[in-house]
Amino acid sequence: KLTTGTKPFNLFARIASGEMQQPGMEDEQAALQSYGERFVVCKNRPENDEHWDSEEPEWLGKASMAARHRFLTTKDLRWSFFNALTLGMTDESDLRAALSEAIQLLEDLRSAAVTYVGGRRQQGWSEQLGLYFHVF
Repeated sequence: KLTTGTKPFNLFARIASGEMQQPGMEDEQAALQSYGERFVVCKNRPENDEHWDSEEPEWLGKASMAARHRFLTTKDLRWSFFNALTLGMTDESDLRAALSEAIQLLEDLRSAAVTYVGGRRQQGWSEQLGLYFHVF
């Protein structure tokens, strides 16, 4: 299970566990509807969001990737399900069950993202949805 303390510091694990909250995210969490029980939406720092389209050297590789860039992560803190790099890896003997669980997680993440964006339409969100992995 991932640690949620400050050493090592894992922002996503801290938010997923409830150890840390990001201000102003209540409405965004509500947009997940029932998926909010298993998943959580995270965002970049406000200054990174503000400079999402900057071509200034100081913001390259630091600014958000889009005007409405968000991260969707699982509240499941098992190491084998928190990072796309380790999905389906397990110490358990039943590899088939672990892979089935990983596939179901990916399908549920996609459904949660579609639900989330649908709930943000009134704030001007597009129907264009890009889904990417942040491997760390």
